[in-house]
Amino acid sequence: MTFGVITRQNRFYPDADIVKYFDYHAIAKNLFKTFREFNVLELNIIVAEGVEESGLGLAIMNRLRKTSYKIVRA
Repeated sequence: MTFGVITRQNRFYPDADIVKYFDYHAIAKNLFKTFREFNVLELNIIVAEGVEESGLGLAIMNRLRKTSYKIVRA
């Protein structure tokens, strides 16, 4: 199984095939582009960490919900 991670924090994901680190503005600007890149790589799973739902975070979470198959709360 192959998977990619989209995150704002510098965490270690030892099993991930690709990890993209972004700040809020970069996530908002590059989210769908990153999904397309992951699609080309034929990843089975994409994990995107949620952000606080205020300001720009509200738009980011809206986009994540529209593209998500399943949302898991940690």
